[in-house]
Amino acid sequence: MHVATLTQQHARRERQDLSKFRALIATPGDLAAGVTLPANATVYVSTTSALVASTALITVNDADRFSPIQAANRRDLLGLVQRGRVVKKKVGAPGTVSVYVQDGLGKLRKIAQG
Repeated sequence: MHVATLTQQHARRERQDLSKFRALIATPGDLAAGVTLPANATVYVSTTSALVASTALITVNDADRFSPIQAANRRDLLGLVQRGRVVKKKVGAPGTVSVYVQDGLGKLRKIAQG
C-alpha cells in the first residue's frame, strides 16, 4: 500500500477517535489528578515556563515523557499515547502544563491542564 494512502487512513482514524474526546475538550481534565485517554491520540504538550533543558512535563502510566528545550507556551509533539493510558503532570514540572490533541482540521484542542 502506498505511504500517502496509509497516512490518510491514519489521519481519518484519528479524526474519528476525536469524537471520544468531546467531554475533555469541553471541560479539560485535571493533570494533577490524572486523565485517562478515551482513545488513541497523538499528544502535544506545552508549559507556561521556558525550558532550558529537556524536561519531563508529564507521565504516561508513570513513565516520564520528556519535552525538549522550548520557549514558554510552545506546543511540542510528544507522540502517540494509547487508549486507557493515564496522563499526569510530572511532580516538579515547571509552570502550568497543558495537553492537547489534534482535530481533523489540524487545530490543537486542549484536553487537560494542571
